[in-house]
Amino acid sequence: MASVANTFCTVYKDSIFTHEIKYITTAVRYRGKWLFLKSDNVPGYRMISGAIKRSETPELTVRRELYNKAGIVAGRIYEVATYSLSTGYGKPCGTGRNVSYGKLYYTECVCLGKMPHESSQKAELIEGDIADSHFTNPNACGPLMRKIKSWLASGEEEKIMPFTFEKLCGAVTYCNDNGVRKYILIKNLSGHIGFPKGHAESGESELDTAKREVFEETGLKPQIMTEFRHCFGYAAPGMMLSNNRKPLLHKTAVYFIANFPTEDIPNIKIQEEEVLNWWFVPYQEAIRLLNKNTDRRLLELANRWIEQNQK
Repeated sequence: MASVANTFCTVYKDSIFTHEIKYITTAVRYRGKWLFLKSDNVPGYRMISGAIKRSETPELTVRRELYNKAGIVAGRIYEVATYSLSTGYGKPCGTGRNVSYGKLYYTECVCLGKMPHESSQKAELIEGDIADSHFTNPNACGPLMRKIKSWLASGEEEKIMPFTFEKLCGAVTYCNDNGVRKYILIKNLSGHIGFPKGHAESGESELDTAKREVFEETGLKPQIMTEFRHCFGYAAPGMMLSNNRKPLLHKTAVYFIANFPTEDIPNIKIQEEEVLNWWFVPYQEAIRLLNKNTDRRLLELANRWIEQNQK
């Protein structure tokens, strides 16, 4: 989002638009408070925004920016409006040459994890409203936040289907048993056979979640190798909303590799409440048991990485 003083923002009545949409901006609320970005170097608050990459949909851009800039790993995204920003001319939006177009979203954050990397910007929760003058770019953020608040007050949130998302983290967990590399596979309550993984919880990094889930599901505390990181997306039916509609839940699964010593094999203790069955088997048997192509591909990549990097 532009940060110069002479920015003019126009918010349009609907999101159907003929101009190319290059940017997204989202207002975020978490546990009844607004979430903004605050930098030690630049005064004022910022909304989460970013440029749409060529391979992305606007919703995926929102999801990426939510995680990269605030550590948000689960939530619901609602499309609110289309907007344009004009800078550099001191004229109303649309009359100058420097005009960019974007989509405005509202995000209800469900899970706020750790920031994925160090940044000069920090996520800060604000209770109640803040004045336009407290934004880094009040001419842009002010109108966009007013649109969000009027949209919420109108009850539109209950009328449309959100883009719901969450992140799960786990590890391809293995052991060299008498010279044979064996992997732990688990069958969850849905019948899916895969590797230990689970939902991120508030305050956790990807690595924190992977360690906790492997321990909860196997009873092991293996060495996690973060040099290997593989992720893929998929969709599953989500929970019923208050308007009796069931949206798709867009999931991202992130996997590391985890190794445990032979002497810990007797310590394997599977979480019976959430696991229907489990196996500790060599590579070829694991490939045969896995019932989704994404997990077979994950194991192929992990097995190859282990062969290339194992001392």
